[in-house]
Amino acid sequence: MKLKNEEDIIRLIQEDVWMIDILEAVKSLDLPDWWVCAGFVCSKIWDVLHGFTVRTPLPDIDIVYFDNSNIEEIEEKTLEEKLRNINGIQDIINLQLKPTPYFCETNERAKIYEDRIVKKNWKDRWSKINIVHVHRPFGYGVMIF
Repeated sequence: MKLKNEEDIIRLIQEDVWMIDILEAVKSLDLPDWWVCAGFVCSKIWDVLHGFTVRTPLPDIDIVYFDNSNIEEIEEKTLEEKLRNINGIQDIINLQLKPTPYFCETNERAKIYEDRIVKKNWKDRWSKINIVHVHRPFGYGVMIF
C-alpha cells in the first residue's frame, strides 16, 4: 500500500479497529486539549510502508493533555489507570487475562472470577495466555500459568 498524503493516513487509521478503539477510549475521558502522540501513528505508517502484516508492538501509547484547572499528579495517575482498564486492550494484546479491581475486593467476588476462569477453560484453547489469579484475603497478585 502506498501512502501519499494526510488523507491516506487518516483513511488508514479509520480502517484500523484497534487504533479507533484507543482513540475512542481516550475521547471517553473528556480530557481538555488532548492528543495521542506521534509514535502511535508513526508505527502504523512504518508498518504499512514496510509491508508488515503484523503490527509492531508498542511498549506504550502516550496521551498528552492540558488541564489548567487540575495539575495534580494523582489525577494524572487516576486517568492512566482508567485508560489501562478500558476494555483491557493492552492486556488482550499481551495475552494477559486478569480480574478487574471489582473481583479483587471480596472473597465472594474473587470466587466468581476464579469459577469463571475454570468454566471458560480459555487456557486449553489459547495456550499462550497468562492468567492472573486472585489471591485472597491479601488482594491479588500475579500468578501466571
